[in-house]
Amino acid sequence: YLKQMNKKTPMAVVFADGQTIEGYIEWYDRNTIKLNRDNAPNLLIYKANIKYIYKLDETPDPEEEDKKKKK
Repeated sequence: YLKQMNKKTPMAVVFADGQTIEGYIEWYDRNTIKLNRDNAPNLLIYKANIKYIYKLDETPDPEEEDKKKKK
């Protein structure tokens, strides 16, 4: 997370229920991350509710995700 925090890299957070939100990571600790968003409230997110996180310029491939789950 440190590199993305320092560069304020736009990130997408996908929750376990499939919902996706976008923003940049301001800080994190053992259990949570704080996601800052433009024109929307900032969020404190429990890591236990996160399915995965990716950089917005690196859109994930759904087939690749399925392969990772099967391993």
